[in-house]
Amino acid sequence: MSASAHSFYRRLSLLTAGLPALVLGMLFYGTALLLWPVGLLTQVASAIIGQPLALSGFLLLAFIGLSRILSWLGFMASGVPARRRKPDATQQLLLDELLARGSAVALPLAPQLVELGPVPYLAAGGLTGNELWISTHTLGNTPLSVLRCMVAHEAGHVVLGSRRLGCAWVDLTWLAAFVVADLLAQWPLAIAAAAALHISLWLRLQAWYAARAEEAADRWAAQQTSLLGYARSLAVYMTAIEQPGGPLLRRRLAALGLEPEQLEMIMEEARRSVAG
Repeated sequence: MSASAHSFYRRLSLLTAGLPALVLGMLFYGTALLLWPVGLLTQVASAIIGQPLALSGFLLLAFIGLSRILSWLGFMASGVPARRRKPDATQQLLLDELLARGSAVALPLAPQLVELGPVPYLAAGGLTGNELWISTHTLGNTPLSVLRCMVAHEAGHVVLGSRRLGCAWVDLTWLAAFVVADLLAQWPLAIAAAAALHISLWLRLQAWYAARAEEAADRWAAQQTSLLGYARSLAVYMTAIEQPGGPLLRRRLAALGLEPEQLEMIMEEARRSVAG
């Protein structure tokens, strides 16, 4: 990965994962530290429950997920949406072909072309959840067969994500802050340490969920294309993100259910493609 790409992904990860976790930790543990010991939290909770509008707002926030909102705000702050470009005629034809517009197998994606310089970027998400963010670098420098498979992978995120749409239950783990504040009310530094531990565990949990989502989207895309064809395309695409034969690629190929000899063959092909 180039220095510019590394810098881009590090900043994007900070804004969409690291900073939201820090804000959640400060919000919940700070509120717990301030309100719980003097009994104000009970009064606030009673006021919310006693007001239908306030209760509805709380339930809506729990459904959407505060972490999702913060992550989306971080994505907006990253500048990616601000770098959207209208595709030229050649780029538009390529996008239409990738998404099979007008056919019975059209993918549920709305393409958003962005100019990020020499940065490989392809991701589904955005406010509506089905936006396909693709950099001009990726569109112009990735073989068409590989692009088809990687776009199918992003479509898998959209399709599988819609099936799991529901309350962001994992956000409710932050309510543990009030239990911790009750137990450690006399030791503010201990509450701060618990907050730091919670943030660390939260980030690990989010990384685990993200890895499972990538593997599920890989399997869905492989079913829509072909197992070996998708695995080879994944290996080619991943060489732009990590060193050939890296642990991330190996884990994702193994999760596809490849035979050991098939996995090693594809890893070797990826190494040769870079060396050549």
